[in-house]
Amino acid sequence: FQISAVPTVVVDPTSIPGITLTAGIQAQMFHEGELFMKNTLWTGTLYDLLTSKNTWTTPTVAQQIYKVGAPTQLDADMFGPVTLPMDRTGLLTLSPFLLAKTRPDAPSVVGRGLAMNATLLCQDNPALPDRLPPEIEEGIAASAGMSQKEAADYRAERTLCAGCHAQFDGFGLVLEPYDSIGRFRTADLQMRPIDINTTTTTLPDVVGGATVTNAVEMANAVIMSGAFDKCIAMNITNFALSDVTQGGAGAPSPQPPPSSCAVQDVYDRFIASDKSFSALIREVAASDTLVLRSQGM
Repeated sequence: FQISAVPTVVVDPTSIPGITLTAGIQAQMFHEGELFMKNTLWTGTLYDLLTSKNTWTTPTVAQQIYKVGAPTQLDADMFGPVTLPMDRTGLLTLSPFLLAKTRPDAPSVVGRGLAMNATLLCQDNPALPDRLPPEIEEGIAASAGMSQKEAADYRAERTLCAGCHAQFDGFGLVLEPYDSIGRFRTADLQMRPIDINTTTTTLPDVVGGATVTNAVEMANAVIMSGAFDKCIAMNITNFALSDVTQGGAGAPSPQPPPSSCAVQDVYDRFIASDKSFSALIREVAASDTLVLRSQGM
């Protein structure tokens, strides 16, 4: 889920007023991501990755990032469990996920949208051309002083931009209330409001095109679409295959990667189970893709 980038992300101090982001805090955020995965994957359902209100972090991160009380049951590394506010929802609003795709000067709707599209939904993000067409460069310059919402609307109105950005901008806009390091906010650095008018968006077709107003609604829409389950099923299957140089579990282009028969087979049996991560692994292991594979494959 790209949280391994957290310790090396560069953030301009002026973009996060009220806190000094040290290497130590970034290391704490990274380890929080590790503990969240460890403690969430093996309890409850797979969907808890997107809906859990629990995390395991330090008093510093709990109080300064999430604005909740410090954990009282600490391990040897000074990390402990905390319950997050109602506006938080699993990995999507966790500090390491939000920090991993920020720009040095501000949060990035595009970066967060791309990360979600690729890592949670297994979609092939469009490649950035080696040389941008003049129209794109002009558009980037024209939208430089806009809010993230205004810039997204600007891209949506231009055919040359909309074809790609319609696939992921909506995801990033819903996460705009969280600043570069994951603190909740109601205005950007220029004091332009970030409210329901900013975050209300129609999500891409890959998750059913639902209209949502916040991260909690987006997480539920992603779960209802089945796209998240299929993405994880494809990734675990490819991991189990080890060598996918001759073709993995993904569907060939132009079909979306997690729409293959191999993934659908695992998915169909997974949704009839208790929907735990353990059940997903079991169904991958028992799938025809692994059981009937040829020698050496």
